[in-house]
Amino acid sequence: MHTHPLSVLLALLLALAFLGHPAPSGPATPAPPSGDDPGSVTQATETDETRPAPEAAPMELVSAAKGAPPTAVTHEEATLALPGGQVLTAADSEPYRGRQVNLRLETVGVRADLKEWWSSAVGNHAEIAAREQVDLPAGQSTLALVRRTPPAASGLTEPTFEYWLMVPRPDPARQDMKAVYSLVAQVNGETQAAKQELLELAQGWRVPDEPDNGDSSGRS
Repeated sequence: MHTHPLSVLLALLLALAFLGHPAPSGPATPAPPSGDDPGSVTQATETDETRPAPEAAPMELVSAAKGAPPTAVTHEEATLALPGGQVLTAADSEPYRGRQVNLRLETVGVRADLKEWWSSAVGNHAEIAAREQVDLPAGQSTLALVRRTPPAASGLTEPTFEYWLMVPRPDPARQDMKAVYSLVAQVNGETQAAKQELLELAQGWRVPDEPDNGDSSGRS
């Protein structure tokens, strides 16, 4: 069959045009996500360095009384002014060491209806060998010589002697109780010399004043 030259030329031109313009490719297929589920979306894994620090929980301010049993009202504090400007209080863990006595301060609670309240104030294993009333700057005070027997568990047998100066006051926390402010002297030498030293040092003893409406029946 005879082919027309014009047809051949047209076919060549079409072939050249096709070779110069390649067919556009389709959209790239994304790589399948990692993991067991091919349809899931992969997220970047945080490390200890890249993970933000957790926000600290707000601190709860706990009251000292929260969940705790109620405590008695704190008594006013007695003080003892000593030579050299030292002041002794009931909070001091070490006694004052004098020539014949070691001194400490105590505040003891006793029942208000006790007639012989001083016997309860000096505690257990104690016998009052002598008792008298003395006038001091702190007020009228009960002075007792106490013979204390060591408890059996201590293994000791020799008794010790103490002088107790005591001033009772109404307990501000409980009407059925008294607060007995006490200046306690452990005797280290002769008892009469210890008594004299105690009374001299007691000139600097101060106890809280008795309320105007307080019960003064404890002074006996």
